Amino acid sequence: MIVVSILLAFALDAWWTESQERERVGEMLEAVASEFESEVAAMDSVAAENERAIAWYGKTLQRTRPELPPLSEDSLEILGNEIYDFQIWEAGFGALAALLNGALLEKVPEPELRRLLGGWDGELEDLQYSRDQVYDGTQRVADLLVATGRAPQLLDDENLYVTRLRAMATNRELRAAETIVADALHAYHADLYRARERASDIVVRIRRGSAP
Repeated sequence: MIVVSILLAFALDAWWTESQERERVGEMLEAVASEFESEVAAMDSVAAENERAIAWYGKTLQRTRPELPPLSEDSLEILGNEIYDFQIWEAGFGALAALLNGALLEKVPEPELRRLLGGWDGELEDLQYSRDQVYDGTQRVADLLVATGRAPQLLDDENLYVTRLRAMATNRELRAAETIVADALHAYHADLYRARERASDIVVRIRRGSAP
């Protein structure tokens, strides 16, 4: 009877510990889902702005090709007023970090959800790389504006982008650099959209697992 009592006590203790862990994992996953929902909304906002920026680049670079007639002052003003600056999404995943740092990932019951959560850092690394390409291209454009001697005008122009457009229309190297920025932005947008889809999938899987 003593042995049976000890074994029963161990079993009850293990059951209680496992029950507490399941509850803790459930609470953490709920926090992760809320966090990812908020980040998906932020990604949507950034993606919408970047779609407009990509469209602007497509139209502007087409207009500043050297074989076309020079842009009129009116065209410069119109294109300058329509410009959209690209946006960068800044990720923040405190709840997910707490889940991973608490060694609770292996307690997540769904294998595919575990894989998605465990691989999220890799997703952010891919996004970081494409973001760095946008930054590097932008820095190259800034350096070329200084080299062309037009950068000081940007401080005095009522419309900063008119000077930049004039430089794009007359400087082949600068126009090529702007094209690289446009391509990098397009790649970043694609990576951001993929991350957004995977984040949404994580939310769906967590919500589905917690449904009664």
